[in-house]
Amino acid sequence: MMLSLCSSTLAHNDDRIWHCAWSHCGKYIATCSADKSVKVWSARTEPLVCIATLDDAHSRTVRACEFSPDGELIATASFDGTVIIWECGNASKTAWDQIASLEGHENEVKSVAWNSAGNFLATCGRDKRVWVWERLHESEFECVCVLEGHSQDVKFVRWHP
Repeated sequence: MMLSLCSSTLAHNDDRIWHCAWSHCGKYIATCSADKSVKVWSARTEPLVCIATLDDAHSRTVRACEFSPDGELIATASFDGTVIIWECGNASKTAWDQIASLEGHENEVKSVAWNSAGNFLATCGRDKRVWVWERLHESEFECVCVLEGHSQDVKFVRWHP
């Protein structure tokens, strides 16, 4: 499946794109797909150009991706039950390294959201729970609470601004 923006078409190996996220600076777009990857696109060119592919971390569909407020991290949520944190290695956003793998959800993780300061991450999924993770150090995250009580899947999470 493809996503069209202006005269640009964003594609993932003919697989479904589940989600796209703009960086807060507006210069980059991240897309995630059933092909188990995330692509980072430069929104400064026409047509848009894929400048990085983040892969080999998830074993199933990547359902959601979000840039941190400073644009230096991307969190990816997967149907494999994990959340991967990627860190940008250069100013041009072409190099990304996996720095953390957050585990705890019993199955599919469907959404991720950074708080406005970028020090907390919320995740939710098929296990009917919302997990809140605190970033303690550069690559260290800790679950600080698990919110329960939903009777169905939690499909989306967002922080109050």
